[in-house]
Amino acid sequence: MELYQLRAFIAVAEHGNVTRAAEHLFTSQPAVSAQIKALEQTFGVALFDRTPAGMALTEPGQRLLEHARATVTQAQATEDLARHLRDGTAGRLRIGLNDAGERNRVDQLSRALLVDYPDIQLDFISGTSGEVLNSVRRFETDAGFYEGTVTDASIKAVHLATIDLCIVVPNGWADADDWHTLARYPWVFSSPTCSYHAELARLSERFGFTPQKQFRLDHNSVSMHIVREGLAVSMVDHAFAQPYADAGELSIWPHYQGKIPFSAICLAKRAHEPAIAAFRAAVARVFTPDHAEV
Repeated sequence: MELYQLRAFIAVAEHGNVTRAAEHLFTSQPAVSAQIKALEQTFGVALFDRTPAGMALTEPGQRLLEHARATVTQAQATEDLARHLRDGTAGRLRIGLNDAGERNRVDQLSRALLVDYPDIQLDFISGTSGEVLNSVRRFETDAGFYEGTVTDASIKAVHLATIDLCIVVPNGWADADDWHTLARYPWVFSSPTCSYHAELARLSERFGFTPQKQFRLDHNSVSMHIVREGLAVSMVDHAFAQPYADAGELSIWPHYQGKIPFSAICLAKRAHEPAIAAFRAAVARVFTPDHAEV
C-alpha cells in the first residue's frame, strides 16, 4: 500500500468519478483506475461499486475512507514538518485562491513574500471557498483565502474585508419585483462548495422560492457574460457587476443586497510554522494599513 494509492482512493470517493478524480490529482484516468485496483487487491475487498452514475463506496470502502484520510493527513504533516525543519521559509508555500487574483491580491502578496524570502517557492491553487477550506484541513494547501463565515474551531480565520453581493439580471428582466417572479427565470448556480451557493440557499429557505437552475459556474466574470447575453440570472460580487451595469450591459436587481466576510485562513495548529507565519505577515502588510498581525 502506497500513499499515492490512498490519495487516489480518497479522490475517487470524494468526486464519485474516476475522470474527475484524475483531473484533481493531475494524472490520467487509467493511472487512477490502476491504483484503485491495486488497493482492492491488497485489501482483498471491493472498495467501490461501479455504476452508470459513477463510483459508489461499498461498506468496506466507507469504513476505510476515514482511516485513509487520517493516514494521508499525518503523512503530509510529517513531510511538512521535515521540510520546515530543513528549509525554514525557503521551502514551498501552497496558497489556496478562492477567486480572481484581483481580490486575493496575488501580485502584491507575492512581492511581499519574495522581498523577505527570495528563495520561497509559491504554489497558487485555485478553487471555490469550500475547496480551499477543505484543502487547508487536509494539508493539501498551507493557507488560503475564504469567503463566508468560518465556524470550524480548528481553522484560524482573519477578517480582511466584507464582500457586497448582488443579483444581476438581463436588462429585459429587471421588472421582476419579488423572489418568486425572479425564480422563474433561468439561473446561474455556483457549486455547493461556493459561498454564494450557501447564501442563495439561505435566501431560498427564508423567502420560500426555488430558483430554476440552468447553468453552474464558479467565476463572477463568466457568470456576468451569461447574464449579459440575456440567458440567466446570477448572484455575483457587486464590485465585479457594477462596471457592466454602468455600461448598460445588464441590470443589478434592486431588491437584494448581501454581505459576506472575506478572510485569510490556515490551520490554527500550523499558524506559527515558518512559511505560514511568513504568509500571515505578508497578508498583514498587503491587506491592513496598520500592519496588524494576522
